[in-house]
Amino acid sequence: MWAMEPSDLKTWMEIVQAVVTTVGILAAGIWSFFTFVVGRTFAPNMQITFALKQVVDVQDRKAAIVSVKIKNIGRTRVRKKRCYIATASVTEGSSAGDMPEFSRLDESLDFSAAKVYRVFDAHSTLEPAEEATEDALFALGPSPTFKVGLIFTDKRNNSWISSAILDVRTLQRQEPQA
Repeated sequence: MWAMEPSDLKTWMEIVQAVVTTVGILAAGIWSFFTFVVGRTFAPNMQITFALKQVVDVQDRKAAIVSVKIKNIGRTRVRKKRCYIATASVTEGSSAGDMPEFSRLDESLDFSAAKVYRVFDAHSTLEPAEEATEDALFALGPSPTFKVGLIFTDKRNNSWISSAILDVRTLQRQEPQA
């Protein structure tokens, strides 16, 4: 029968320890490479929010100032290709879906006829955790309720679409009573 000397056992333990340490260091290096170099994440992610700031009088008409915020909540840079905002009045007899269908909008469409406007022209890229805010002014129709929507398209043709129903009466309720 083969008997192992204590010095042989110590040698084998040192070999196993060296192999385990080497494998651990390689695994940590591979993880670091994919996390910090390659893996900023391949899929960008954006968050879009709307807030009704105030109602103002413009040339004898009421207009709403809407604050639009876009935030890159992903871990990769987003390069903007285009960004448009639109509004549509919501009346009692209509549905909230009367706004132009964003999925059908393209460069050849006359956006002024559809009440669609370019926004965030000053921003070409958004880094991770970076946000941008822009105010948009919309003329109000006879109804105090309106729908606002935004489409953000990046250079890879990923699109983020968000919309909200806003009501100027909620803003008036928030103002302190005199």
